Amino acid sequence: MKLSDLNKEQLAAATHDGNVFVLGNPGTGKTKLITGRVLHLLEKGVAPEDILCMTFTIKATDQLREKLNENLGKEHPEVNDVCVETFHSFSFNSVKPFLEQQGVKTNVLREGMQRFLLFKTIKKLDIFDYSDEYLVEIAADFSSKLSYLKSFGAKKNYSAKDIIAKLTELYGEKKVKPEEEKIKALVPYIPRILKEYDEEKAKHGIDYTDMLLFFKEQLNKEPMHFEHVIVDELQDANELQADIVLKLAEKGIYFVVGDRKQSIFRFQGASVNTFQRFKKKAKEFVLVKNYRSTDEILQYAKEYLIQKTDSYKDELKGLSSEKKGSKPAILSAEGDTSVVIHFIDKMLKKHGEVAIIALRHAQLREVADMLDLLGKEYTITGTRNSTSEYTKECITDLINVLLNKDKDSFLRVLASPFVNVSFRDVIELKEEMVEKDITDIEKLRGKPVLKGFFAMYDRFKESSATMYKSFGILFDQFLLPSALSLGKDQFLTTNGIYSSVREYFEEAVFTRHNDLIDYISISSEIYELVIGEEESKIKLFTVHSAKGKEFESVIYMPSKGGSGTKFIEWTFDGMILQDYDITEDLNFEEFKVDFVAMTRAMNELTVIGKPTYYLEGVSSKIDSTEIPNLETLNPETNTQLFNLYSHILPLLQECKYDSAITEINGLRKKRPIVLDWLLKYADDRRRANKSYSYSYFKSFLDCPRKFLFTQLLEVNAFEPSTGAMDFGTAVHDALETMSKKGTVSLDHIKDKKVRDAVANAFLCEAELLEKLKAETSKFVSAEGDYTVPLSEFLGKKCEGKIHGKVDKIFEANGKTVIVDYKTSAGGDADSNQLHLYRYLYSTEKKIKDIESILPYFYFVYVRDNPVKSESGRGHKIAGAQSAKYAEKLQEMRSAVEQIALGDPVVFLSKNEKGCDRCPAKLLCERLEWEKRGQSE
Repeated sequence: MKLSDLNKEQLAAATHDGNVFVLGNPGTGKTKLITGRVLHLLEKGVAPEDILCMTFTIKATDQLREKLNENLGKEHPEVNDVCVETFHSFSFNSVKPFLEQQGVKTNVLREGMQRFLLFKTIKKLDIFDYSDEYLVEIAADFSSKLSYLKSFGAKKNYSAKDIIAKLTELYGEKKVKPEEEKIKALVPYIPRILKEYDEEKAKHGIDYTDMLLFFKEQLNKEPMHFEHVIVDELQDANELQADIVLKLAEKGIYFVVGDRKQSIFRFQGASVNTFQRFKKKAKEFVLVKNYRSTDEILQYAKEYLIQKTDSYKDELKGLSSEKKGSKPAILSAEGDTSVVIHFIDKMLKKHGEVAIIALRHAQLREVADMLDLLGKEYTITGTRNSTSEYTKECITDLINVLLNKDKDSFLRVLASPFVNVSFRDVIELKEEMVEKDITDIEKLRGKPVLKGFFAMYDRFKESSATMYKSFGILFDQFLLPSALSLGKDQFLTTNGIYSSVREYFEEAVFTRHNDLIDYISISSEIYELVIGEEESKIKLFTVHSAKGKEFESVIYMPSKGGSGTKFIEWTFDGMILQDYDITEDLNFEEFKVDFVAMTRAMNELTVIGKPTYYLEGVSSKIDSTEIPNLETLNPETNTQLFNLYSHILPLLQECKYDSAITEINGLRKKRPIVLDWLLKYADDRRRANKSYSYSYFKSFLDCPRKFLFTQLLEVNAFEPSTGAMDFGTAVHDALETMSKKGTVSLDHIKDKKVRDAVANAFLCEAELLEKLKAETSKFVSAEGDYTVPLSEFLGKKCEGKIHGKVDKIFEANGKTVIVDYKTSAGGDADSNQLHLYRYLYSTEKKIKDIESILPYFYFVYVRDNPVKSESGRGHKIAGAQSAKYAEKLQEMRSAVEQIALGDPVVFLSKNEKGCDRCPAKLLCERLEWEKRGQSE
């Protein structure tokens, strides 16, 4: 890339010498602009380590790194040293040592645990007269609202009278009056909820907002500065993040890019208030040349927003595109899913791709159900269909039976596909339990039809003294192998719940294991499943998950209905309004949501909503009654095998046995073969990955099927924490800091084990220098990330990169030494890793003499004697054989090529060696059974 590749507006912004505020309209090349800015700075001679790029999501960080490397890496290999981080990762990595010195627990609580702690707090305070099921939703709402409140640094005590006054001023008395009493009742509880939640949270760790608060506190005490700070998507920033950026750029220059018209993450604390803080000390540039949408789509979106509010009229003035197309079509057919299906078919024929965008998950589920009935493939992200919801119900029922012997759950479990007792047998068991008044399921142990269930029950109970082992057995040996046969949605849902269970035992310190069922209900909502094939031509997204994406054609379904807990949202808004003017965020958010959805479309836009979406002159109107041959679809005709359980269970529970059996016989069909979905899913997952590290493809070298389970399906066996990972991280962090600072004193390291390991690392280096006959060494880097395009590594045209983070590199006696620290004597030490690092470093640095690069392991915590002694742990060094370099590199090339470009069938092959120790052994056996079934 060259600066001349930028348009006039982009070039002016990218090369400006002072603070820059860029108003980036949708589709105007904001990522290209940021790449141009980094290029300009590098060409000016700015050191890459003096440039900080901050984003809001891991995905955005990865994409920006990839774009920088792809466009600038060849001419400016130093671009890899530019710091590109999310706000949270940068804040946490910077503040962690500070917190540890203060004795603060630095375990970062996952969102599921945050919601769970709030759920427990709300239940304990007995605030709401709602069922537990609804309290789960309330906890999720409170989680975001408390973060929202804290991000503004708002005080903790508020007057309900003042809150209602502010809300009335904003919305009018007529709207606020129905919520007034609820707001008055809730306000006194907010400080109590905050106090209880913070106290409980402190026992376990910190949340994401805490990271930012602690980092801001540290910056005030020990300032950190960069010459250049670049921020993308400024409209997603909250007040805390704005404070941090301004502090980091206090002695340098900031370059921020955002669009207040696309500020739709208020529920995460984002506010356009931050814009004024940056604009007042910066040169402002406006990007108006759109490269995504047709001009007709842009003119409609512009006119729509201007009619709702003239606040954005000036910045929309020049927004245009050279692309031409048809005017957006508007249909007044809310809730008519058959119309949506009609336009899906129409747009697919014309464009080959269509995205259905809606504000609420429920709207997407309605469309997904219809697509299921028609047998159409689709992708739906961030929500669950009826199959995955029913899977969750089956598993929570089973856990309730295993923990509590719950009689009602027991009958539902028997009818579930995980136990697979016939419905006729379930009916007979229910009749017997009623007739004999059986309440203890143990009294049914002798029943032949329950042999399989009690085998699972007994295996679970064998390890009940160590509960995490029981759940490991339940999922590894029973649920995951069964789910593999049932289908993609069932397997991914089961594995997501398994992740929740692992989190519970890793993070929670609770004596009541019944809490686990609540935790699953709460935390499993966090996992975003991708239902359907990722490369499907039909894609279903919420507006928030579609932001930043673009599609050939879009069907937009504006929101219908509202929140049943508006008073909670208004209570928090009213609190913030006491100290901050967020009226723009509150008044125009729904219109900005519409604007974002509309501007995702590249070539065609259809809006299915109220008549008010039709705008004379810039849109066309379609009458749904004039659309021919609309199909009337009935969800109850769904004949999918798995869904018949949820359809028939109500009949069973109502004792309508004849009807249930009739339905089963009528719906019976051949079970779909597991390999159909598995190979497609594996293919999608491997195509989606563009970044290859040794840790990613190592399992493929061991066994392709192990790679399938651990990397593509993300099945991770439940292992209790031994502290080894935390120890290893502490050792690596200490050595990195000391290497970069050039210090050798160990006085600052409080943990004796870590101090001993670091001392052993110095002994390893002294031993190696003696071996090399070198008196001194020259430090090169610590934790440097070295990257080579995948196409160069494989010698074939493809996208992606292969990279490795090297613990330490130094020069001694004419040689370059690559070091990887190991905190155990064997473990994950693999010479292939050293060979790969050798290749990456030599290729990136264009070093032709490979023999001049020497790779070594430093084993810094070796158990010389199993009997503890005063001598403690030892050390040793080990190098990789140069003679094996070409051979091992070719093995890795072959493995990566098969993963990236080969037939996905390769993931079904297995290496028999080591099967007995494989954590996925039973899952593997189930897959083998499926393979045999398919070939017969």
